[in-house]
Amino acid sequence: MTGRPQRPTVDLSRRRLISVALMTAVGLTIFVVAMFTTEPNWLMWFFGVLMLLSALAFWTTYVVYRRRKRAAER
Repeated sequence: MTGRPQRPTVDLSRRRLISVALMTAVGLTIFVVAMFTTEPNWLMWFFGVLMLLSALAFWTTYVVYRRRKRAAER
């Protein structure tokens, strides 16, 4: 066997992280505005919750990544 495969590198530059943070804020704002100003149906709730869960998954994964990176540097 050739050994363990290499893990892909993570490209989380500051610029990319800021863009994801801004898109998260815009997404949350649009979700709240859409729920209060339109007549929401079950499909809107489904996709809205799906969007919020994906943002939560990204930020949770990012926090875990940063903690592991800091622990490896020590």
